[in-house]
Amino acid sequence: MEALYLKSQKINRKTICQICRISKTTLSLYLKKSQEGGIEKLKELGYKGQESQLNK
Repeated sequence: MEALYLKSQKINRKTICQICRISKTTLSLYLKKSQEGGIEKLKELGYKGQESQLNK
């Protein structure tokens, strides 16, 4: 949310990445998701990971 706020304040991408300690790729993903589906889209984790050994 902070990254989106900073972008709305016309802060450049490099500075946003430094302040939020994120990569340019991550910032681009956040911006794309916010344009596609707003806040709700950003709340989605999308992490698939590996199945836990406990589930086997």
